[in-house]
Amino acid sequence: MLSPHEIATLLLAAASLGPADLDAIDPPDLAALEQQRLVVQISSAAGEPRVVVTANGRELLRRLGLQTPPPARTCATGGGASLAGAAHASQHREEQA
Repeated sequence: MLSPHEIATLLLAAASLGPADLDAIDPPDLAALEQQRLVVQISSAAGEPRVVVTANGRELLRRLGLQTPPPARTCATGGGASLAGAAHASQHREEQA
């Protein structure tokens, strides 16, 4: 079970646009998150250590309702329409039939 501080640390790592800077994360919290396989440490192109949220970490945040869903993908041939929009339109047509 994670402490509220560890959950906040996981959110901090997930909120960064790329790998989170290791300086922003407390070592005890990082160790707990790594032990639970919620984050991993990587080296950036410059050789700096960074923290990345794993698929398990993203799933935990999703289940807690603390992470927004990824943006909708667009159809390759659909002129920019989102897959979610296309699915909704298809469902709407079936309901009218």
